[in-house]
Amino acid sequence: MVKLTTQLSVDDQEVADAYPGTVTLRVTEETDPLDSTFLDSLSSQAGTLRGEAAHALKDEERALSQILYKEQLAAALTAGERQLTAWQAVCTHLTDGKFLGHLTDLRTHALLAHGSELLQQLSGKRLGFADNFDIISLTSHTRRSSRTLSGGETFQASLALSLALMEMHGRSGTRMESLFLDEGFGTLDSASLDSALQVLRTHVGTDTLLAVISHLRPVAETVNDVLWVEKDHLGSQARWLTAAERDSLVRDDLHNLTDPT
Repeated sequence: MVKLTTQLSVDDQEVADAYPGTVTLRVTEETDPLDSTFLDSLSSQAGTLRGEAAHALKDEERALSQILYKEQLAAALTAGERQLTAWQAVCTHLTDGKFLGHLTDLRTHALLAHGSELLQQLSGKRLGFADNFDIISLTSHTRRSSRTLSGGETFQASLALSLALMEMHGRSGTRMESLFLDEGFGTLDSASLDSALQVLRTHVGTDTLLAVISHLRPVAETVNDVLWVEKDHLGSQARWLTAAERDSLVRDDLHNLTDPT
């Protein structure tokens, strides 16, 4: 009997420790474990504890079922934080004209990238563009200012940027309907002149007016319509050459180039 009372006392203390808010029986040495009143109280407490255990199990099941939603919520919060960071960056760029500067930097970078490809074609893969419109020598891999370019190289760089700008306008939905080139061809040697004319044939579409002002007769071979301008003591006169006159002009110029006298 004493042993049973001792065990009941130990169990009572464990229940009190595990469930501090639960009213438990107080078993002492004087407690009669076979007393009907004590047994009724013990049975009632057991029922209460079973009910609390059942509620605890349900709470556990409910908590476990929320783990998936918790993980989804955590993922949504992480994505939301990334979007917040991105929008804060956009907000920063929208202030004090920074957004327009950002767009300008993007367009300038695209212009230099495309212009660099064209400059390589024009220069026989010797030159390209770097940031801030500096020039990269592709043979020595050195960078230098555009101010150090020769007359012919300057014309090649300008032509590359003009064609790149025209093509970028076309890609954005707007079309540059005309391109005027004033001189510059006279600064090129024969190989560079051929490259420049070939690039013009390739990159200027049939729906774009290309006007070239030049003293070089070989340039006339590249264009369909030649407006011939002559100056005398009375002033300047201009007239459109016929196809035959243009071909004759080109042949005469080629003959002069091959004539050793």
